[in-house]
Amino acid sequence: MKSCHLNVNGIGTHILVAGKGKALLLLHGLGGPQMWQRVIEPLSKTFQVMAVDLPGFGESDCPPQAYSTDDYSKFLDNLFCVTNVSNAVVVGLSYGG
Repeated sequence: MKSCHLNVNGIGTHILVAGKGKALLLLHGLGGPQMWQRVIEPLSKTFQVMAVDLPGFGESDCPPQAYSTDDYSKFLDNLFCVTNVSNAVVVGLSYGG
């Protein structure tokens, strides 16, 4: 598992990456990114797992203003551009869904 820090729309963004294969993006809920810790390793046997700390959570910077659902959607679109991912399975839990 590799811990990366990326700049997405001027926001320092933390992401964990593990495995190889089809991209699988894990989106946490309001409880934060730790909810994915137990599933990253098993999923990485089949997928390239990317578990992102959304802005304002975990090791990612806070956004410059309160983020709406639309803002998070735009953030994720830009995350795909920064990571050069054009096709992924997206799994969201609670607010991440």
